[in-house]
Amino acid sequence: MLRRILSIFLFCLLLTPVLVQAETVPAGVADRALWFSKEPFFEGESITIYTLLFNSSGNQLSGTLTLYDGTTTISAKTFSVMGGGASSVVAFPWRVTSGSHVFTAAITSKEFLTTTLSQTSDTVSTPKSGEVKRFADLDTDIDGLGNKIDSDDDNDGLADLEEKKTGTNPLVSDTDGDGIIDKLDPHPLVKEVTKKILEPETALAAEPATLPTAVTDKLPEPVLNTAIPVIGAIESYRLKQETAGEASLQKTIGELALLRATSSVAYANPAKPTGWEVFKEGALSEQVIRTPFQYVKLLFQILWQSILGNTYIFYLLLLFFVYNIVRFIWGIFF
Repeated sequence: MLRRILSIFLFCLLLTPVLVQAETVPAGVADRALWFSKEPFFEGESITIYTLLFNSSGNQLSGTLTLYDGTTTISAKTFSVMGGGASSVVAFPWRVTSGSHVFTAAITSKEFLTTTLSQTSDTVSTPKSGEVKRFADLDTDIDGLGNKIDSDDDNDGLADLEEKKTGTNPLVSDTDGDGIIDKLDPHPLVKEVTKKILEPETALAAEPATLPTAVTDKLPEPVLNTAIPVIGAIESYRLKQETAGEASLQKTIGELALLRATSSVAYANPAKPTGWEVFKEGALSEQVIRTPFQYVKLLFQILWQSILGNTYIFYLLLLFFVYNIVRFIWGIFF
Protein backbone atom coordinates (compact mmCIF):
# COMPACT_ATOMS: atom_id res chain seq x y z
CA MET A 1 0.00 0.00 0.00
CA LEU A 2 2.81 2.39 0.91
CA ARG A 3 4.61 1.53 -2.33
CA ARG A 4 1.47 2.41 -4.37
CA ILE A 5 1.09 5.81 -2.62
CA LEU A 6 4.78 6.58 -3.22
CA SER A 7 4.41 5.70 -6.94
CA ILE A 8 1.40 8.00 -7.34
CA PHE A 9 3.28 10.83 -5.59
CA LEU A 10 6.31 10.44 -7.88
CA PHE A 11 4.06 10.35 -10.96
CA CYS A 12 2.32 13.63 -9.94
CA LEU A 13 5.68 15.19 -9.23
CA LEU A 14 6.81 14.45 -12.77
CA LEU A 15 3.72 16.22 -14.17
CA THR A 16 4.26 19.35 -12.05
CA PRO A 17 6.71 22.09 -13.22
CA VAL A 18 9.81 22.06 -11.10
CA LEU A 19 10.20 25.10 -8.83
CA VAL A 20 13.80 26.26 -8.82
CA GLN A 21 15.23 28.11 -5.85
CA ALA A 22 14.31 31.81 -6.09
CA GLU A 23 16.95 34.42 -6.92
CA THR A 24 17.08 37.97 -8.27
CA VAL A 25 17.99 37.99 -11.95
CA PRO A 26 18.97 40.90 -14.25
CA ALA A 27 15.66 41.53 -15.95
CA GLY A 28 12.76 43.97 -15.84
CA VAL A 29 11.96 47.51 -16.98
CA ALA A 30 14.81 49.67 -18.26
CA ASP A 31 15.29 52.57 -15.85
CA ARG A 32 13.66 55.82 -17.09
CA ALA A 33 13.21 54.23 -20.52
CA LEU A 34 9.94 55.98 -21.25
CA TRP A 35 9.57 57.97 -24.42
CA PHE A 36 6.78 59.50 -26.48
CA SER A 37 5.71 59.39 -30.13
CA LYS A 38 5.48 63.20 -30.14
CA GLU A 39 6.94 65.98 -28.03
CA PRO A 40 5.79 68.41 -26.97
CA PHE A 41 2.27 67.01 -26.78
CA PHE A 42 -0.87 68.99 -26.02
CA GLU A 43 -4.28 68.40 -24.50
CA GLY A 44 -6.62 66.35 -26.67
CA GLU A 45 -3.91 64.79 -28.86
CA SER A 46 -3.57 61.01 -29.22
CA ILE A 47 0.01 59.83 -28.73
CA THR A 48 1.84 56.61 -27.89
CA ILE A 49 4.05 56.09 -24.84
CA TYR A 50 6.82 53.50 -25.19
CA THR A 51 8.90 51.63 -22.65
CA LEU A 52 11.60 48.97 -22.84
CA LEU A 53 11.78 45.56 -21.16
CA PHE A 54 15.02 43.57 -20.96
CA ASN A 55 15.87 40.04 -19.88
CA SER A 56 19.48 39.03 -19.26
CA SER A 57 18.53 35.87 -17.41
CA GLY A 58 18.66 32.42 -18.97
CA ASN A 59 14.90 31.93 -18.83
CA GLN A 60 11.87 33.34 -20.66
CA LEU A 61 10.10 36.17 -18.82
CA SER A 62 6.35 36.68 -19.28
CA GLY A 63 3.78 38.74 -17.46
CA THR A 64 1.83 42.00 -17.35
CA LEU A 65 3.28 45.50 -17.63
CA THR A 66 1.21 48.43 -16.37
CA LEU A 67 1.71 52.10 -17.22
CA TYR A 68 0.81 54.62 -14.53
CA ASP A 69 0.27 58.37 -14.47
CA GLY A 70 0.90 59.05 -10.80
CA THR A 71 -1.42 56.56 -9.11
CA THR A 72 -3.81 56.35 -12.09
CA THR A 73 -3.55 53.33 -14.38
CA ILE A 74 -3.31 54.29 -18.04
CA SER A 75 -3.19 50.79 -19.50
CA ALA A 76 -1.85 47.26 -18.94
CA LYS A 77 -0.21 45.02 -21.55
CA THR A 78 0.89 41.39 -21.51
CA PHE A 79 4.47 40.69 -22.59
CA SER A 80 6.94 37.92 -23.19
CA VAL A 81 10.71 38.40 -23.44
CA MET A 82 13.13 35.59 -24.24
CA GLY A 83 16.26 35.22 -22.13
CA GLY A 84 19.89 35.73 -23.03
CA GLY A 85 19.83 39.54 -23.27
CA ALA A 86 16.69 39.95 -25.34
CA SER A 87 14.54 43.09 -25.13
CA SER A 88 11.04 44.15 -26.10
CA VAL A 89 9.38 47.53 -26.66
CA VAL A 90 5.86 47.87 -25.24
CA ALA A 91 3.56 50.61 -26.58
CA PHE A 92 0.69 52.26 -24.71
CA PRO A 93 -1.76 54.53 -26.58
CA TRP A 94 -2.79 57.61 -24.58
CA ARG A 95 -5.09 60.58 -25.13
CA VAL A 96 -3.38 63.58 -23.59
CA THR A 97 -4.98 65.40 -20.69
CA SER A 98 -3.76 68.79 -19.53
CA GLY A 99 -1.63 69.29 -16.44
CA SER A 100 1.42 67.74 -14.81
CA HIS A 101 2.09 64.04 -15.29
CA VAL A 102 4.43 61.56 -13.59
CA PHE A 103 4.77 58.41 -15.71
CA THR A 104 6.06 55.05 -14.47
CA ALA A 105 5.91 51.52 -15.87
CA ALA A 106 5.80 48.52 -13.54
CA ILE A 107 5.67 44.75 -13.91
CA THR A 108 2.52 43.82 -12.00
CA SER A 109 2.68 40.07 -12.66
CA LYS A 110 5.44 37.82 -13.99
CA GLU A 111 6.74 34.29 -14.36
CA PHE A 112 10.00 32.74 -15.52
CA LEU A 113 9.95 29.57 -17.57
CA THR A 114 13.02 27.43 -18.14
CA THR A 115 13.74 25.63 -21.39
CA THR A 116 11.98 22.60 -19.95
CA LEU A 117 8.92 24.75 -19.14
CA SER A 118 9.70 24.53 -15.44
CA GLN A 119 8.54 27.57 -13.54
CA THR A 120 10.91 29.48 -11.26
CA SER A 121 10.14 31.99 -8.55
CA ASP A 122 12.97 34.33 -9.49
CA THR A 123 12.48 38.07 -8.98
CA VAL A 124 13.43 40.77 -11.49
CA SER A 125 16.12 43.28 -10.63
CA THR A 126 14.13 46.31 -11.85
CA PRO A 127 10.38 45.66 -11.61
CA LYS A 128 9.59 49.36 -12.03
CA SER A 129 10.94 52.17 -14.16
CA GLY A 130 12.05 55.52 -12.82
CA GLU A 131 9.66 58.48 -12.93
CA VAL A 132 9.41 60.53 -16.12
CA LYS A 133 7.72 63.91 -15.63
CA ARG A 134 5.98 65.94 -18.31
CA PHE A 135 3.58 68.87 -18.46
CA ALA A 136 0.80 68.87 -21.08
CA ASP A 137 -0.47 72.31 -22.02
CA LEU A 138 -3.37 73.43 -24.18
CA ASP A 139 -2.47 74.71 -27.67
CA THR A 140 -5.52 76.74 -28.67
CA ASP A 141 -4.29 77.92 -32.08
CA ILE A 142 -2.45 74.65 -32.90
CA ASP A 143 0.81 76.46 -33.66
CA GLY A 144 3.05 74.09 -31.71
CA LEU A 145 3.35 76.47 -28.74
CA GLY A 146 1.49 75.77 -25.52
CA ASN A 147 -0.67 78.53 -24.11
CA LYS A 148 1.71 79.04 -21.19
CA ILE A 149 4.52 80.20 -23.48
CA ASP A 150 2.46 81.47 -26.43
CA SER A 151 2.02 85.24 -26.28
CA ASP A 152 -0.95 85.04 -28.68
CA ASP A 153 -2.98 81.94 -27.82
CA ASP A 154 -5.67 82.39 -30.48
CA ASN A 155 -3.31 83.68 -33.22
CA ASP A 156 -5.50 86.68 -34.04
CA GLY A 157 -2.60 89.13 -34.09
CA LEU A 158 -3.37 90.57 -30.64
CA ALA A 159 -1.18 89.63 -27.68
CA ASP A 160 -2.98 87.96 -24.77
CA LEU A 161 -2.06 90.83 -22.41
CA GLU A 162 -3.53 93.33 -24.85
CA GLU A 163 -6.73 91.30 -25.16
CA LYS A 164 -7.14 91.19 -21.39
CA LYS A 165 -6.96 94.99 -21.34
CA THR A 166 -9.50 95.44 -24.16
CA GLY A 167 -11.83 92.75 -22.81
CA THR A 168 -11.65 90.39 -25.81
CA ASN A 169 -11.21 86.66 -25.35
CA PRO A 170 -7.51 85.66 -25.70
CA LEU A 171 -8.57 82.09 -26.55
CA VAL A 172 -11.01 83.05 -29.36
CA SER A 173 -9.75 84.82 -32.48
CA ASP A 174 -13.19 86.30 -33.21
CA THR A 175 -14.64 87.23 -29.82
CA ASP A 176 -17.99 88.56 -31.07
CA GLY A 177 -18.39 85.86 -33.72
CA ASP A 178 -19.10 88.22 -36.61
CA GLY A 179 -16.56 86.74 -39.04
CA ILE A 180 -13.80 89.33 -38.48
CA ILE A 181 -10.81 88.48 -36.29
CA ASP A 182 -10.35 90.73 -33.27
CA LYS A 183 -7.29 92.59 -34.56
CA LEU A 184 -9.11 93.67 -37.74
CA ASP A 185 -12.49 94.26 -36.09
CA PRO A 186 -13.19 97.92 -35.22
CA HIS A 187 -15.77 96.73 -32.68
CA PRO A 188 -14.49 93.33 -31.50
CA LEU A 189 -17.00 93.13 -28.64
CA VAL A 190 -20.08 93.97 -30.72
CA LYS A 191 -21.56 91.49 -33.20
CA GLU A 192 -22.62 93.67 -36.10
CA VAL A 193 -24.75 92.76 -39.10
CA THR A 194 -22.86 95.05 -41.48
CA LYS A 195 -19.06 94.91 -41.47
CA LYS A 196 -16.63 97.05 -43.46
CA ILE A 197 -15.45 95.62 -46.73
CA LEU A 198 -12.71 98.01 -47.85
CA GLU A 199 -9.29 98.58 -46.34
CA PRO A 200 -9.33 100.17 -42.83
CA GLU A 201 -8.26 103.60 -44.00
CA THR A 202 -10.94 103.78 -46.72
CA ALA A 203 -13.65 101.62 -45.18
CA LEU A 204 -17.24 102.50 -44.66
CA ALA A 205 -18.36 102.83 -41.07
CA ALA A 206 -19.15 99.40 -39.67
CA GLU A 207 -22.33 100.28 -37.86
CA PRO A 208 -25.55 99.95 -39.92
CA ALA A 209 -26.81 103.32 -38.67
CA THR A 210 -23.90 105.11 -40.36
CA LEU A 211 -24.53 103.59 -43.76
CA PRO A 212 -26.45 105.73 -46.23
CA THR A 213 -30.14 105.13 -45.67
CA ALA A 214 -30.74 105.58 -49.39
CA VAL A 215 -28.80 102.35 -49.88
CA THR A 216 -30.02 100.29 -46.94
CA ASP A 217 -33.66 101.20 -47.56
CA LYS A 218 -33.51 99.83 -51.10
CA LEU A 219 -31.74 96.58 -50.16
CA PRO A 220 -34.10 93.65 -49.60
CA GLU A 221 -33.93 91.88 -46.26
CA PRO A 222 -32.28 88.68 -47.66
CA VAL A 223 -29.40 90.80 -48.96
CA LEU A 224 -28.85 92.49 -45.62
CA ASN A 225 -29.06 89.26 -43.64
CA THR A 226 -27.25 86.92 -46.04
CA ALA A 227 -25.13 88.64 -48.68
CA ILE A 228 -23.38 91.08 -46.35
CA PRO A 229 -22.24 88.39 -43.86
CA VAL A 230 -20.99 86.31 -46.79
CA ILE A 231 -18.94 89.22 -48.08
CA GLY A 232 -17.67 89.79 -44.56
CA ALA A 233 -16.54 86.16 -44.38
CA ILE A 234 -14.74 86.50 -47.73
CA GLU A 235 -12.99 89.64 -46.51
CA SER A 236 -11.99 87.89 -43.29
CA TYR A 237 -10.52 85.06 -45.36
CA ARG A 238 -8.59 87.55 -47.52
CA LEU A 239 -7.12 89.29 -44.49
CA LYS A 240 -6.15 86.02 -42.82
CA GLN A 241 -4.50 84.79 -46.00
CA GLU A 242 -2.66 88.10 -46.36
CA THR A 243 -1.25 87.75 -42.83
CA ALA A 244 -0.25 84.12 -43.36
CA GLY A 245 1.18 84.90 -46.81
CA GLU A 246 3.33 87.70 -45.44
CA ALA A 247 4.79 85.35 -42.81
CA SER A 248 5.52 82.75 -45.51
CA LEU A 249 7.10 85.40 -47.73
CA GLN A 250 9.40 86.60 -44.94
CA LYS A 251 10.39 82.99 -44.25
CA THR A 252 11.38 82.49 -47.88
CA ILE A 253 13.36 85.73 -47.82
CA GLY A 254 15.21 84.47 -44.76
CA GLU A 255 15.94 81.11 -46.40
CA LEU A 256 17.55 82.81 -49.38
CA ALA A 257 20.05 84.48 -47.03
CA LEU A 258 20.82 87.32 -49.43
CA LEU A 259 21.22 90.02 -46.78
CA ARG A 260 24.95 90.44 -47.09
CA ALA A 261 27.22 93.45 -47.01
CA THR A 262 28.30 92.96 -50.63
CA SER A 263 24.74 93.33 -51.90
CA SER A 264 24.47 95.27 -55.14
CA VAL A 265 20.96 96.44 -54.31
CA ALA A 266 20.25 99.36 -52.00
CA TYR A 267 17.39 98.31 -49.76
CA ALA A 268 14.93 100.96 -48.66
CA ASN A 269 14.83 99.18 -45.29
CA PRO A 270 17.90 96.92 -44.86
CA ALA A 271 16.40 95.32 -41.74
CA LYS A 272 13.37 94.14 -43.72
CA PRO A 273 13.85 94.11 -47.50
CA THR A 274 10.85 93.64 -49.76
CA GLY A 275 10.33 90.54 -51.85
CA TRP A 276 10.98 92.45 -55.08
CA GLU A 277 14.30 93.76 -53.71
CA VAL A 278 15.46 90.27 -52.78
CA PHE A 279 14.34 88.88 -56.14
CA LYS A 280 16.20 91.67 -57.97
CA GLU A 281 19.36 91.05 -55.95
CA GLY A 282 19.21 87.32 -56.68
CA ALA A 283 18.90 87.98 -60.42
CA LEU A 284 21.83 90.41 -60.44
CA SER A 285 24.05 88.10 -58.36
CA GLU A 286 23.12 84.98 -60.36
CA GLN A 287 21.72 83.38 -57.23
CA VAL A 288 18.57 82.66 -59.22
CA ILE A 289 20.58 80.19 -61.33
CA ARG A 290 21.91 78.35 -58.27
CA THR A 291 18.56 78.08 -56.51
CA PRO A 292 15.90 78.49 -59.21
CA PHE A 293 13.11 76.75 -57.29
CA GLN A 294 13.42 79.14 -54.34
CA TYR A 295 13.18 82.17 -56.63
CA VAL A 296 10.19 80.78 -58.52
CA LYS A 297 8.53 80.22 -55.14
CA LEU A 298 9.45 83.76 -54.09
CA LEU A 299 8.01 85.21 -57.31
CA PHE A 300 4.66 83.45 -56.86
CA GLN A 301 4.53 84.54 -53.21
CA ILE A 302 5.15 88.16 -54.23
CA LEU A 303 2.39 88.04 -56.86
CA TRP A 304 -0.04 86.36 -54.45
CA GLN A 305 0.67 88.95 -51.75
CA SER A 306 0.13 91.73 -54.30
CA ILE A 307 -3.33 90.34 -55.08
CA LEU A 308 -4.27 89.82 -51.43
CA GLY A 309 -2.94 93.21 -50.42
CA ASN A 310 -5.01 95.12 -52.98
CA THR A 311 -8.73 94.93 -52.21
CA TYR A 312 -9.83 96.04 -55.67
CA ILE A 313 -7.65 93.58 -57.58
CA PHE A 314 -8.69 90.73 -55.28
CA TYR A 315 -12.42 91.31 -55.76
CA LEU A 316 -12.10 91.96 -59.50
CA LEU A 317 -10.30 88.63 -59.92
CA LEU A 318 -12.88 86.96 -57.71
CA LEU A 319 -15.74 88.35 -59.80
CA PHE A 320 -13.95 87.29 -62.99
CA PHE A 321 -13.50 83.78 -61.60
CA VAL A 322 -17.14 83.50 -60.51
CA TYR A 323 -18.33 84.91 -63.84
CA ASN A 324 -16.41 82.27 -65.82
CA ILE A 325 -17.70 79.47 -63.58
CA VAL A 326 -21.28 80.65 -64.13
CA ARG A 327 -20.68 80.85 -67.90
CA PHE A 328 -19.23 77.33 -67.90
CA ILE A 329 -22.17 75.87 -65.96
CA TRP A 330 -24.65 77.81 -68.11
CA GLY A 331 -23.02 76.43 -71.27
CA ILE A 332 -23.42 72.85 -70.01
CA PHE A 333 -27.11 73.02 -69.18
CA PHE A 334 -28.45 75.63 -71.66
